[in-house]
Amino acid sequence: MMDCDDIKLTESPNNSSDSRTEKYYKKFDFFYRRTAFRSMTEFYKGLFKPNLDKWREGERKSTKNFLHLYIQKKQFCD
Repeated sequence: MMDCDDIKLTESPNNSSDSRTEKYYKKFDFFYRRTAFRSMTEFYKGLFKPNLDKWREGERKSTKNFLHLYIQKKQFCD
């Protein structure tokens, strides 16, 4: 007849291999997701960077123009 201790000892190695397999898959899943995210980021950065640079340049110009107009109005109105 088997004791409870015997059952625990026999179940222990199976649980540890399941645990290792689960950890392996979690690591693989993490690395796969991270790599996929980085690849997509690089792809879209390259795809949209020219448009983003043009937009940023226009944004700077519009802010610069706005400040110049504001300062001119303040100087000439006061």
